[in-house]
Formats: sequence, structure tokens, C-alpha cells
Amino acid sequence: MSWYSSERKIKCHCGKGEIIQISESDDWNGHREWSPTIECPECNNKYKVISKTFSDNKAETWTNYYLVPKDFEYDKSRKNVYENMKYGSDFSEYLIVHYSKQILEEVYDTLIKSTSVASLKGDAYRMAIDKKKKTGSCKIGELTAFVKKAIDGFDSYVGNWQQRYNEKQENIQIDRENFEKVKREGILLKI
Repeated sequence: MSWYSSERKIKCHCGKGEIIQISESDDWNGHREWSPTIECPECNNKYKVISKTFSDNKAETWTNYYLVPKDFEYDKSRKNVYENMKYGSDFSEYLIVHYSKQILEEVYDTLIKSTSVASLKGDAYRMAIDKKKKTGSCKIGELTAFVKKAIDGFDSYVGNWQQRYNEKQENIQIDRENFEKVKREGILLKI
């Protein structure tokens, strides 16, 4: 497989040098871009390049690059307490981690009225599929017991769905604030 490279160049911020970005493509429509490099001693001493990748609902992605001062710092308060936390092998723990307590309670109400897995719909059906994948089988009585155990243990479980959701929302807000800071203090490169 061969990669073909091309360069895009723009004048740097002071106008005495260039900022260069190398792009590569292959014979199978593969494409990759490298972060732009500052080819100007003056600007290279003052700035660094930071990237922000975006995507739209059409599964297209693009990256914007910004020149920011060398001493630019992101807010480092981003949380990662629950994100990589592992859960045990008990299926009720899987349910606690992957479903909200409200959904667990709604599914439990559905399960105690159901007689077969085949009649399940929505979240109850999805839990039944998850159980079969994780344990090899799924019967209404077993699933009902696991969901009940998950509801009972939800609030005391460290790393439950709600805690993970809250952490994710806090990190989204921190990322948003960091990007606003980049936009305020940085210079968008039109490369």
C-alpha cells in the first residue's frame, strides 16, 4: 500500500514564515492529516497548535486547528473516576452500570407482569438480550431477580449509571469551557 502526501501552506501569524500541514492518501481512499507545524522561529517560540475535532449527524468529521500561546493551559479538572471503572461479573452489576434506576424500575414492573421473554419489548427486551449474551441464557424469573437485585443495590453501588452520567455531563461542560477558551485566546488556522 502506498501513501501519497501533499502539503498545504499558509503564512504564519507574523507573516515571516509558514504553517505547513501534510495530508496523506492511499490507493484505497484512506486519508490522514497531520497536525500543522509552525515553520517560523518567531511564531514557533510564541505559539503552539491545538486541534478540535468536530462531527455532524452525517458521520462526517473535520478538525480545526488553532494557534494558542505556548503557556496556554486547559482546565485540568476533567473527571475520570467512573469512566474506566470495571464492574463485577454479576449480571445485576452490569444492569446498575448500564441502566438508570428509573428504567430498571419500569422494566421490573414489566417483568413481573410478563410470562415469557418473547413478549418483551423496548428496554426489557434489550436487557433480556444482554442477559443472554452475558450468561448464555435468559428466563423471565432469572431476569426479574437480577433486575430486582440491581434496583436494591443501585444507590449504594459506586459507579452506577447515574454517577457515570453525571461525570460525563461534567466533562462535557469542562470540554465546552475549554474550547471556548481556545476560541477566545487562539487564532483559527485557515489551512
